Amino acid sequence: MGRKPVAPLLGLLALLAACPPESENPLSSPKGAVIDQALLGVWAGDDGQGTKLELHIAVKEGGVMSIVDPRKGEPLKFEAHATALGARKYLNVRLIDGDDVGGYVIVRYELRAGGKLSVWTMGSGVVRTAMESGALKARSSGGGLGGIVITDTPEKVIAFINAGKGDKLWEKFGTFERVKGR
Repeated sequence: MGRKPVAPLLGLLALLAACPPESENPLSSPKGAVIDQALLGVWAGDDGQGTKLELHIAVKEGGVMSIVDPRKGEPLKFEAHATALGARKYLNVRLIDGDDVGGYVIVRYELRAGGKLSVWTMGSGVVRTAMESGALKARSSGGGLGGIVITDTPEKVIAFINAGKGDKLWEKFGTFERVKGR
């Protein structure tokens, strides 16, 4: 089976218009990753465009979490591990499709008071500009949605994230609320 791009992740993230960049490498290794216990459980929300999502986040193994949206015809299954860069928290998320595993979508997240989870994905415009200027190694995925695959090292991607692009790099995906009792 050939490697599939993370484009199916867009079904979960409902980001067909934005098409977040995919990375060949996570920000950090899943080995030694620490589970953010506050993420575990069921979260409900939408993508800001009306697509309702329900995310079930659980420990898979080691520092890796599983993320499932069971409400789809055939549930979409992902695995993720956390990376902290200073005060900000990130997830390295990838689609698990049978034996086929896609690349990573880097997701920034914040847990807020009242059981709210805010989520952002990298904006493809800023990454495309960095790719075209040579500041970040990446390639066009060739898909019709203008996808980008970051091919640079984790260290260079982290330096890019920390280089002062700040909130310009991130596009708000949505806000989720913890589902009580589940």
